[in-house]
Amino acid sequence: SPPSIRFTSSQTWPFPRSLMVAFHAEAEHSPLGGLAEVSVPEEEMEDVRWFSRQEVKEALASEQLSIPGRAAVAYHLITSWLDA
Repeated sequence: SPPSIRFTSSQTWPFPRSLMVAFHAEAEHSPLGGLAEVSVPEEEMEDVRWFSRQEVKEALASEQLSIPGRAAVAYHLITSWLDA
């Protein structure tokens, strides 16, 4: 577990007895430079990629991307990263 992992917040999940937890962490760099390859089980997520802050800001400004509303923990994770 990388030392950069830090708890941010939590939120109830709309399933019985479930909780969503939010963390910030820094990605590890590959030995060749750049960010490490993302490895995710296909049954968990359909598509996973790295994005720069600038790419996300531009996608939000052009409305090519939307994020959850202010009540969602995901909103706070994304906006705090964008403002860092």
